Amino acid sequence: MVVVTAKMYFKDGKLKEAEHILRELIEKTNQEDGCIEYRSYLSNNSPDEIIIIEKWESKEHLDAHMKSKHFVELLPKIGEKCSKEAEISIYSPLI
Repeated sequence: MVVVTAKMYFKDGKLKEAEHILRELIEKTNQEDGCIEYRSYLSNNSPDEIIIIEKWESKEHLDAHMKSKHFVELLPKIGEKCSKEAEISIYSPLI
C-alpha cells in the first residue's frame, strides 16, 4: 500500500470556487483501479487550507492515477486557485 498526503493552500476565497473541481476529481479518482481511498479535509486552523489523503494498493496504481485524463485535466484548474505549490508526501507502511 502507498499513502499520499497533498496539502494545498488556496488564495483568499478561491477554495469555494475550486470545490466543484475537487468534487469531480475525488469522485473520479475513487472509481480508479487500485484506489482504496481518496478524500479531502479542511484545516481547522485555516479556511484556505486542505489536505487530500490518498491510499493506493501500489505505487503502480498511484503512477497510473497521475497519468489519468481527469487528473491531468483537473489538477491545473485547481492549481490556478492556489497561493503556492502543494506539499506532497508519499508514505509506505512501516510495520
